[in-house]
Amino acid sequence: FSWNVPQTLSDTVKGIKLKQSISVAADDPDALTTWLEEFSLYEDITEKAKLWFESDGTREITSWIEQSFNASDEEPDRDRFELLVNQLIYLENYNLPLDEYQSIYQSLEGHLNPDYLKIAVKYNMSLSMSSTLSRINEIKDQLPVPNPKSSGTIPQRASTQQRKAIATNEPLVLTQAGAGTGKSSVIISRIDNLISRGVDPSDVLVLSFTNAAANNIKKRNPNIGSKTIASMIHDIYHKNYPSHELSTTETLINVLKIRFGDTPFINRFSDLMMEIESNTPGSYTRLNSFVEYNFDGVIAALDQANQTTLILEIIICYQNIDKMVEPKELIAKYLIIDEVQDNSIFEFIYLICYGIKHKMNMFMVGDSSQVLYEFRNANPKALNTLEKSGVFTTYQLTTNYRSNQEILDFANVALRDIKANKYAQIQLQANNLILPTHESF
Repeated sequence: FSWNVPQTLSDTVKGIKLKQSISVAADDPDALTTWLEEFSLYEDITEKAKLWFESDGTREITSWIEQSFNASDEEPDRDRFELLVNQLIYLENYNLPLDEYQSIYQSLEGHLNPDYLKIAVKYNMSLSMSSTLSRINEIKDQLPVPNPKSSGTIPQRASTQQRKAIATNEPLVLTQAGAGTGKSSVIISRIDNLISRGVDPSDVLVLSFTNAAANNIKKRNPNIGSKTIASMIHDIYHKNYPSHELSTTETLINVLKIRFGDTPFINRFSDLMMEIESNTPGSYTRLNSFVEYNFDGVIAALDQANQTTLILEIIICYQNIDKMVEPKELIAKYLIIDEVQDNSIFEFIYLICYGIKHKMNMFMVGDSSQVLYEFRNANPKALNTLEKSGVFTTYQLTTNYRSNQEILDFANVALRDIKANKYAQIQLQANNLILPTHESF
């Protein structure tokens, strides 16, 4: 396997004998030649490929981790750790199921000391997500909750499902809201509920996906913070690097090459930025690692160009999160995030880290079946990770106020087949008691 390539022909032959129960002597070149002539590369490749569609691939990785590392070791074997890192990077080329990533993370957590665990998970975005969720779970009991002695204001029109989400006292909440189930109403009612229970409006920050949604929230509640995620990150970044103007990736690369020429540093930096533009698997991880290990050089280059990009803004804000000076209106105790399904895994990681930094109560609303922006790195796996983790208390909204049951029955067939709906298992019910008939359908 790619993470443990044998160094000698003898080891290779022994490995072949072990795996395939054939008789080839390590010191018999003729026997080896005969075996190689009969060996089917096609069959070998197809067998290896099957590993990534079953749990066998993960078992190979976790077994190797368990044999190679011990959490009590101050420092793991350098060569083996390097092989591990390369394999974690390589995994991002595969559509590995969420359950498999959780198994790998648990194996790493049990066999690496905390310092090296922190290093290893940086090389795989899905593992970074698992690590970040583990961190916020550790401080869950330190997060603020609204006054438990009051249920606060709840609209009379709210359904039983909506009421549970609106008035929850849990510090970490994910509301799985199917299409047309009153998601926006729940968010607005949640804000009113918090304020009615004594929460200062200035301690509430709402992050939406679009400017229109953010403006609508602000219009209804002028005293709370309401932003898009992109504008929040831009405001933080601009406060710390005011001379960097937002630009496109292509323009920034051209300016950097004019300023610095075709140096190895600039060429590598440019290539990594273009990988993200092409939505290449693992591109966020590679650019994030590059910025981390060349932070001062990256900032110096951007200072010379007086430019940045939206992607660099979030990576730099993430890398320097503990030192970033933040606008006062973005520091809150209650964070509400709308349309979370359209965030990238990296945005999820950053927002949860931001919640950890400020010890914020987090209330997220979304539906992984409704992801629209995968071309912009939105990934239903991020929301699936939250759903599966058990760190966030989940509520479901399944009563649909838009369509009749005939249409919803048809939609539910598709929802059952959507992989992103694997954990939520959302099935929609119309807001009436009229049963469909053959004719009405």
